[in-house]
Amino acid sequence: MPGHRIFATPFAAVYPMYVEKAKRRGRTKEEIDRVIYDQVNWPRPYDPRPHNPFSHQHAQRLHRGAYKGVADMITVFGEGRGFRVVWLLEEMGLAYKLRPVDLLAGVENDAEFLAINPAGFIPAIQDGEVTMVESVAIMEYLMARYGPTPLAPSPEDPGFPAYQQFLHLGEAGLAASIYFVNVSRNLAPEAERQNWGARKALEVFESRLGLVTRQLARSPYLAGDAFTAADISVTYALELAQRGGSVALGEAEQAYVARTSGREGYKRAMETCQATRGWVAEVASRAAFGAGPNTQRKPTSSG
Repeated sequence: MPGHRIFATPFAAVYPMYVEKAKRRGRTKEEIDRVIYDQVNWPRPYDPRPHNPFSHQHAQRLHRGAYKGVADMITVFGEGRGFRVVWLLEEMGLAYKLRPVDLLAGVENDAEFLAINPAGFIPAIQDGEVTMVESVAIMEYLMARYGPTPLAPSPEDPGFPAYQQFLHLGEAGLAASIYFVNVSRNLAPEAERQNWGARKALEVFESRLGLVTRQLARSPYLAGDAFTAADISVTYALELAQRGGSVALGEAEQAYVARTSGREGYKRAMETCQATRGWVAEVASRAAFGAGPNTQRKPTSSG
């Protein structure tokens, strides 16, 4: 079930003991993983690499206790930019649950959420004793805590500088600026919708978008030939701009978004994020009938 990838079987509980016993018998790590893959009849974590659906990296996560079941599952609070986090979790095959947060209804009575983030914006996560906010920071935490993962190139990788640049540009340069454009165009009084601040924010977005366009002329993804978390960060920002009716993407950016949103991890994240899916459907419906940007389902405050 999307959003509930739980690995709480008896085998998961005794896995560390099994590994130690196998090592004492002289088995290599590769042999241990092969035995698990061939003989264990239990739900397996998703691995985007089809040649190795139960890799040693997943075995390491089990040994560290990453898959402990419902009680210790990562909880994502809220959608909005939380879609980035859910998408990343799907790509990594980590167990999680999505806890909705309705900012439009107000969070002042949502004591559970405010205990996690007293500032009252989304997304936030709870991972055991760890609580965090800010979507890109959360992504970096998850990849460092539960990696290694090909979604985060190593510093020795030639694509690492571009990865770092676009991972952060997706929020600081793109999503943060287009957010203020969207709320101005869709929420402000009619006379104030083309205000100076919104126009300046749009200039910032468009200048940063030019860097994305230039990079896509060099490679299919922002860090090179391979999909990374930088693509999750930037794709979210580009879709936010499209859905808010503030920007029309060029052919290169449209092809890029089609490529990244065609991934199975994206599709599973969209299945889980019902509010996001509803917004997408409403935007598509309004476009089909020639209506303007959505003025009812507002962009919500998120980080």
